[in-house]
Amino acid sequence: MKPSCFSKMLIAGACLLGILADGTGPGTAQAEDTLTVGISDDVPPICFRDNESKLVGFDVDLLQEIGKRLSRPIVFKVIEWDKKIEELNSKNIDLIASNLSITEERKKVIAYTEPLIQNAQAIIVNATSPIHTKNDIIGKKVCLLQDSNSIPIVERFNVKSGSTIKFSFSSLHDCLISLISEEVEAAVLDLTPLTYYSNQNPGQFRILADHFGEDDLAYGLRLSDRALLTQLNETIRAMQLDGTMKSIHERWFGSVK
Repeated sequence: MKPSCFSKMLIAGACLLGILADGTGPGTAQAEDTLTVGISDDVPPICFRDNESKLVGFDVDLLQEIGKRLSRPIVFKVIEWDKKIEELNSKNIDLIASNLSITEERKKVIAYTEPLIQNAQAIIVNATSPIHTKNDIIGKKVCLLQDSNSIPIVERFNVKSGSTIKFSFSSLHDCLISLISEEVEAAVLDLTPLTYYSNQNPGQFRILADHFGEDDLAYGLRLSDRALLTQLNETIRAMQLDGTMKSIHERWFGSVK
């Protein structure tokens, strides 16, 4: 299968890492009441760059509204995703957003807001692939997102099935590029961005009905920031009650069924 123009889009998007949404650079001092949000900017429609390199998405709109209601400016900072917990607890950021799954292991080191979106650890393949079920990836080469909560799940599955799956670990963009170029035969990634990429590139990908489990997405913050957690949850509930949450959700995911 020849790489589509999608691979060019992915490569271009990867070059944007490290850019702050407000255009400031590393080490820029922020006002005391500013909330600095650590993100990955390649997770559409949650958080990504549009054709003009502007940061857009569900989390961008939602957090800007939350900041407005709390009278706290929001600054988005692109971080290395596998260092998100370190960035948070080192106080380089105040929140983790952009497709953060709730896991029992992470609850030991960070606090979570109330769940915002339901997600799944999905399996994606090229449209012409002979892979149709979870068991079909046995003996295949599979790409996983670095520091993803799907890694231990898939590794346990691998052990039970004879340890024949070969893994590579990369970013979402690079996993999909590797899939298109057939360097890997499948990828296990978050369903939310995979659905977006699949819809934007008809005929390129296929998402299996089989998956490695469902999870919820939320925002993460330091365990010690109890007052902020209460403020965030109260604001989220208020937005659910007044219809703002539904409006933002429909803007990026379509009508709620």
